[in-house]
Order: sequence, then C-alpha cells, then structure tokens
Amino acid sequence: MSQNLWTAFIASNGSNQILVDSSPDGQTWTGSRFINQWSPFTPALAFFNGSLYIAFITDDVDSATGVPSNRIFVCSTSDGVSWTPATFINQRSKCAPALAVWGNTLYIAFIGNDPSNRILTCSCTGQSALGQSIWSGSNDTGQTSPQSPALVQNGDNLQMIFVSNDSRNAILVCDLSSTGNSGSASDTGQSTKFAPAATVFNNDLYIAFVADSPTNALLLAAPQIWVGSIPINQSSSAAPALADFNNINGEYSLFVAFAANHPSTRCLLTSSSIPSSESDWPSSDTHIQQFTSSGMALAIAPFASCAQLVKPSSDYPGGAFGGAHNYFVWTGPCSNPPSLPNLKLTIYISSDMCSTNGFSFQWNLWCPTDSNYCGWQQYGFEIDAKGNIDYYLENWATTRFTEVGGQPLKVFGGGTNIVDFRTGENVGHWYPLPPSGLPVGTLPAGYILTMELLYAPNSAAISGIACTVIDENGHVVANTGNIELTKLTICTNSSPASPVPEYALTPTIGFQLAVVGKFDGNPADFVSGRGTLVVSSPNSPLIAFAPGRPKCIYPFGGTGESSACVYSEMPDAPSLLMVQTFTV
Repeated sequence: MSQNLWTAFIASNGSNQILVDSSPDGQTWTGSRFINQWSPFTPALAFFNGSLYIAFITDDVDSATGVPSNRIFVCSTSDGVSWTPATFINQRSKCAPALAVWGNTLYIAFIGNDPSNRILTCSCTGQSALGQSIWSGSNDTGQTSPQSPALVQNGDNLQMIFVSNDSRNAILVCDLSSTGNSGSASDTGQSTKFAPAATVFNNDLYIAFVADSPTNALLLAAPQIWVGSIPINQSSSAAPALADFNNINGEYSLFVAFAANHPSTRCLLTSSSIPSSESDWPSSDTHIQQFTSSGMALAIAPFASCAQLVKPSSDYPGGAFGGAHNYFVWTGPCSNPPSLPNLKLTIYISSDMCSTNGFSFQWNLWCPTDSNYCGWQQYGFEIDAKGNIDYYLENWATTRFTEVGGQPLKVFGGGTNIVDFRTGENVGHWYPLPPSGLPVGTLPAGYILTMELLYAPNSAAISGIACTVIDENGHVVANTGNIELTKLTICTNSSPASPVPEYALTPTIGFQLAVVGKFDGNPADFVSGRGTLVVSSPNSPLIAFAPGRPKCIYPFGGTGESSACVYSEMPDAPSLLMVQTFTV
C-alpha cells in the first residue's frame, strides 16, 4: 500500500467532465483521468473504508421543469482506476457538497436546493447488495450560508466551516452533534468571497480561503490566530482545497491546492511544513499539469498498486476480451455509420510496463466498406526490448486496391500494406528512453503517450498522425510534429516503393485498441504493467460494441500479435470520451 495525494476538479474545456489526478509526493502527477461523471461544480473527496469517495452535483436537467436537477451523486474507487456507478443520494443542492469521515461514518454537508440557504447533512449508512452506498435522509444543521460549507473531523468533533448568510461574508465555525444539529457558530474574524476549505494539521484546525478583496489573496486562519490571518504568497480565482500530506522530502506538510488567478486556470499547489507565518510559505508553486473551470478538492488515499479487472464475454476465439481482442468502438449503425473525425488517443502508464521482448500499443481503425483502397489502418507505438519507443503507420489494402502508379500490390491478407513506417526505419529510431534504473523493455509509471489523427482538408479521410511523449516528471520529451501519409511510400514485396496517393486516404468508422507484442505475430512476454487508454471524439459519440464486431466492417479477425493483457468493461452508453483500464 502507498499513500497518494489526490485532486478532483472540473475540466476547463466546457465539458463539465470530472477529472482526477494523483501524486505520490506532491511533485509528480500521473495525469488527469475522466471518471465518466459530469458536474458544473467542484466535487468533494474523502477517503473512507479503503476507498476514495467523490460527491458531486450532476449537470443534467429536470425533464419536468427544464432546469438543472441539482441532484447529488456519490461514487468511489478502491484502486484509483475503476470507479463504481454513481449513486443518487436523494438530495439536491445548488452548491458544491462537502465530504468528511467522523465516527466511522461518511458525512455530506450541502446547501439546500431552495431559497432558504439551509445547510443540511446526511450520512452513509451502508451498502446495497450491488455495492452502492445507502444514504440517510437529510438533517438541518440550523445554519444557513450562500456558499458551499467545509466539513472536517477535529479530534472527537465533526466541525463545519461556512460563510455567513449576510453581506459580511464572515467565516464561521460550529460543531455538529451525532444527530447533525449544531450549536452556536463562532466567528473567526475573517471573511471570504468564495467557499472556505479546512483540515486538521498538527492537531490544529486550519482554514484556507480567498480574501474578500480584489487581490484574491490566499490566506490561512487557525484558532490561535483568528485575530488575524496568514498570507501564503499566492492568489486564487476560485475556492481552494486543503490536505495534510508527507511531501517529497518526507516532511509532514500542509498542502493548499488552488486555481491560478489569471485566465489560464492552471491547477496549482503549494505547501509548508511550518505554516504559521508568511515566511514559512514558498513564493513559487507547483503546476499540476491540469486546468480547471472551478476550484479543486484534495484528499489523501492509500491504494494498492494493482487493479482487479474483469473479462467481458466475447465471440472471439478464447471466449474473453484480452490480449489481441478488445471492444470494437464505433458510431453505428451498420446502415449508415458516420465517419469519426478528430480522434485522439492518450495512454497513461500507472504501473511500470515491462516485457522481456518488447510490446506495442496498437490502434486498429476500420475503413468504410465502400473504400476501394483501404480495409483497415493500424497506427501505434512500439517499445522494444532495449526501451526505445517507436511510432508506426500502416494502411492495409483491400482486394480492390490492386495497383498504384502502375505497380501491382498484393491483396489484403497477402502481407502487403499501403504504408510501412514500422519502427521509424526510414528515419532511425524516433525516441530512446533515458536511463531510468528500470529493466530494459520498460515504460515507466507516469509516462503519457498521445497520438492524434490528422485529417485531409475538407475531408474525413485520415492523412497522418502526430505523437508526443511526456515522461514521469511531466516533461515533453518527444514531439513528432505532423507525419503525413502522402509524404511516405507504399511498401510492397515485389515492386519499387512509390508515393502514397491522396486518393488512397480514407476515413474510419470504428476502431479497436490492443496492448500486444511488437509485430509479425509475436506475443508480448509481460512481467508487469497497468494503465489507462483514453480516446476522445469531440464530434461523434463513441459506442462500445460487444460481443464481437459489427458485421458491416471489412472482414478482420483481430490483430496477429497477442499478450496476456486484460481490459476493463466499458459502458454501453454513447460517450464523447472512451476510458478503459488495462493490466498485464
């Protein structure tokens, strides 16, 4: 088991996607993961009974009234990768909720979904037979606020921190009894324009907040200094988050996450092991390599290093998705499947991927059945036994594509492809991994590989790829720029190479992803590995087709390479973002 610092936030692209990110030290971050949930407000995080819980306001609309439903949902993860289905807790709120554990019970505090601004609480009373959380009815705390409250266990007490429901914007603190009701609230003498955050550090309650002034300065308050506040050399455009955590130097520190106070809305982090004065806080900050449209939540959650994945049924040989076979992802239906434009693949490595003989990430894309030139397209990354990363492009010909420039081509299945750029042999190896102290043939945890498809002007035809590699420290260590198919050559076994003509370019109607051996039918001999495959399709919803493949695509039985990789189940609902975990 290892501890991680987790943050949750809303994507800055207007999609309302809830993203999470984690770090083992507060310095290096794994990269954001979409949890298949959406919200217009900052979510809340808490670690409870071995799982990381997230509470959020859904972004759907009430069908009866046409206004936002403001329903509160909760979901959780026990491994940091796979998330449970979201549970509606039968409560609604017009502001972001708060989460905290007290007395072995998980509590939510939230603002009522009416003009009263009442602060309500409810608690998790157990789990259903399906593993979903069961929640109590709401309790009225007797307090009101126009902003989201904060909730924290402080010794034997459950304390709530909130903004006064008047023009003072005062920060108040009250203790909640076991019934969820509060006594009188104490005034900290501070005021804020956004919701406060709170945590306990060195047995003292600390509150982080944004100054109620045009400066948006980030300040701290604690009981012994409620006569004043501590500036921490930062400013924020949204509500901050607080957590106590062991940082990269092994020091127990107070961490503050916040949104940059300028249009970039970068996710930032600062920390101090002695947070009692301004001089104890650094003037610099850490960029979490993410961007947010709102504030952020922080939580500390220990997770095991391996996820338990399932094997969905399939009509492929072998009876399960694994190795060479995965979901066929497309747009449907067979009668008129639209082309998929603007696809982008992102691969997050969450546990060292090591194979004794190398491995590859294959992105196999299928052309429309009326294509005269291409049956399927194969793009991807290869990691050889020495640790070098290569990219490749391969467009495999159909039986109807028999000549280009007067030169004959073998038919599909005969071993000839339109383009063979495997291992970058025309330009040498593209990117060797630097020495990492890891075994050869290893892609380290924290690496992020992206491949974006390029498209011909005014066409849905794929014209090439552009790739990047980001290392475990968040540095871009390789960027190919645009690799255009028409600038490459046709590969044949019996004729001279010739340029790829523009009329041979074709769209795609669907794809399959596989984590397998390198090439030529070789299996990958994996020792370890785990990660997440993400494909974004901003213009056309993706549908995971199972079992098998749609009958209208070009005949194909799966890639020739294989491995012992297993993929996670995918929902059957259309989505603009496909997220799937894998383990080997």
